[in-house]
Amino acid sequence: MHQRHQPDYRQPSPMWVFENNYRNLLRLFPDLIDLATPQIDICNDKMSLSVSVQECSRYTTTIAIRHSFRQQLPYLADMTMKVRIYHDAQVAEVLSYQGQHRFEGRYHYPNPQMRHRDEKRQLNHLLQEWLSYCLANHDTFFSEPELVQEQGG
Repeated sequence: MHQRHQPDYRQPSPMWVFENNYRNLLRLFPDLIDLATPQIDICNDKMSLSVSVQECSRYTTTIAIRHSFRQQLPYLADMTMKVRIYHDAQVAEVLSYQGQHRFEGRYHYPNPQMRHRDEKRQLNHLLQEWLSYCLANHDTFFSEPELVQEQGG
């Protein structure tokens, strides 16, 4: 018998994930968040990463993240994500992923989009894991000679 996916809510609360994502984004891209650099493009022999500011207001900044691998394999898909950063609340949440957007906090299952019951939570955990990966491999990402930071003008 096939068991249904049951989210494990014993893990840290969702707000912890949003707060952690905010802190890690600031650690990785401090110039991007202060708008000192509105776009960062990083390339090396294994991957390319582009992070750019899409919208900016007094309390929020929306960024687009694109992470792609040089080696094209069917199980190694590029990642595109739009993230809103709330400076006053010090949290960051995923707005869109792979072109899909408007994620509800909870879904009935099955649903027309075939989203998981806790799709929004899973996407924010994905951002957390990706940011942790970037921090753990910081030297690989940020010490390559092809680092290009475009100044806004």
